[in-house]
Amino acid sequence: MIDKISVISAEQFQKFAEGARSASKRTEFQTPEEWGILGLRQFKRRTLGFCGAESTKTLEVLAGVLSELHVTSSEDEGKEFIRGLYGREARLGSPWNYLTFERAINPPGVEACRITAHVIQGTSEEYCSS
Repeated sequence: MIDKISVISAEQFQKFAEGARSASKRTEFQTPEEWGILGLRQFKRRTLGFCGAESTKTLEVLAGVLSELHVTSSEDEGKEFIRGLYGREARLGSPWNYLTFERAINPPGVEACRITAHVIQGTSEEYCSS
């Protein structure tokens, strides 16, 4: 667990919102916050699965996911975006349901990111619905 954590920046959250909006087939109105949460939930599902709790993936893999979700436009931009998430948390619609991002090194020395889903209170049904 990270001792000192900060919430992702408004700019980072906005990138998730823009990605979700541009990739979505939804036509109903959503607030910018709802689009951002939708984008983060899509990212969680692509990186951790429906009920996954933790995963370590290379920056290349995560950059590809960000590109597929229209959050970033290139692999290099995706890698820098992920590096900007290190030591931060991203809330998935409530203060007790969030992701954290930590720098990791996979053998043989490849930079990666450990993504962990946290649920402080609530049921497993809430956890899996994110």
